[in-house]
Amino acid sequence: MQSRRSVNIWRVDLSEPYAQARKVVSSSREQTAPNISPDGTQIAFQSNRSGSQEVWVSDSDGSNAIQLSSFGIRMTGSPHWSPDGNLIAFDSRAGGEANIYIVDPHGGVPRKLAIDIRGNSFPSWSHDGNWIYFVNGQDAHNPKVWKVPSKGSHAVQVTQHEAVNPLESPDGRYVYFCRDWELWRVGTDGTGEQQIEGVPWLRWPEAWRPFGSGIYFLRYDLNTRKSEIDFFDLNTQNVRRVFGLEKSPPTEWMGGLPVSSDGKWMLFSQLDEQSSDLMMIENWR
Repeated sequence: MQSRRSVNIWRVDLSEPYAQARKVVSSSREQTAPNISPDGTQIAFQSNRSGSQEVWVSDSDGSNAIQLSSFGIRMTGSPHWSPDGNLIAFDSRAGGEANIYIVDPHGGVPRKLAIDIRGNSFPSWSHDGNWIYFVNGQDAHNPKVWKVPSKGSHAVQVTQHEAVNPLESPDGRYVYFCRDWELWRVGTDGTGEQQIEGVPWLRWPEAWRPFGSGIYFLRYDLNTRKSEIDFFDLNTQNVRRVFGLEKSPPTEWMGGLPVSSDGKWMLFSQLDEQSSDLMMIENWR
């Protein structure tokens, strides 16, 4: 049986309450894990359009796509821009082990970030660019959040218990993460872990984003049987609906819910087409 999926990246205008989403990064294959450059002019994403999962970068409308990695394997991606827009951090299991790589978005060869612990993935930057947060222990089923200076060196443990998908708060006070499909946060010094009460169970543990006074997150509505993007206000504890997806997100991995620095637009991945072909071979021995 042969299966084909077309997963594309869509953009929605957050400043227009009734805006329609539009497709910005597409191909006949899969595009996930979008991340918006700090100046809003480019998008980093992962795609298998070349035959293997690689990191790509394009203009904000999806044009002029350039391939940044060429590892030729299935597990490369999770790109995140540095705050100054000069570098992109991503992960890859090239060679059979998860490592974090840094690459110039304008071209060049990715270099492995030197970290004194092994098996590292899902990088994201601190707001000042001095640190890179990441997950260690994912392959051993014991993931925890760590951080390392952005130039590499000695890693510092941030969470004491299971945690994935770390993202720093805009004010640099907290690191948000997912644990058991629930949203948590901890001080950047590793103290004061607490669950974020009011955010529903996260069906997609990577599909959320702290921004401004709250958190955008993706939710599946059991009544409408559709997915929607909501916003949880940390001050009022209220949840408001932002946008309803026309189709479903990819089941396994969509790779985040990035918001532009000015808060005016957002990206998400959507499963637009899926088909399977069953082939019969006659006279097979």
